[in-house]
Amino acid sequence: MKRKKIPYGTKLPVKLTLRERDLISNETFCDPEYIKLAVVDGKGIKVDLSLDEIEDIQGYVAAEANHTEDLKLQKELDRLSDKLQVYLDTYDDQDYEQSDVFTQPIDPFSKDAKKRWDKIPKWAQTKILDNVYCGKCMNMVSIVLETAKIQGANLILRGKCKTCGHEVCRLVEPEND
Repeated sequence: MKRKKIPYGTKLPVKLTLRERDLISNETFCDPEYIKLAVVDGKGIKVDLSLDEIEDIQGYVAAEANHTEDLKLQKELDRLSDKLQVYLDTYDDQDYEQSDVFTQPIDPFSKDAKKRWDKIPKWAQTKILDNVYCGKCMNMVSIVLETAKIQGANLILRGKCKTCGHEVCRLVEPEND
């Protein structure tokens, strides 16, 4: 079956029952932040998710289905995994032109972030940029830095995984003085 090409990062409306929402939130290690963006839709919810987000959630659901000893729970999780797989089988954002090229902005740092970054030794900067966790690759990867800002006392580095293009983030805590 030929998949419909969509721009990278496009949000798709995913309908879930309240039980499916609860399975994701209560039975997996998936971060339930996406639920805050959900809208009530009849007897369920609708949440707009990118293919990367759908794939992440499906991975958590499938992992729990494979490890649970509760057969009823396993069947429910398998059905939910299959439901999410339909989106992944229907749409394709990987061959869309802009997803193949990861470019770095000229200066991704805010003024305060640049000051903090410049205080970090070069060897440590390299180690930080080359050790970012990617939820899609499920491994430590290098980041293609897009923005660097101070949030509270922390330096927040955001960008794309150099391997797959998935959004990644690295938090750099301040040194204790």
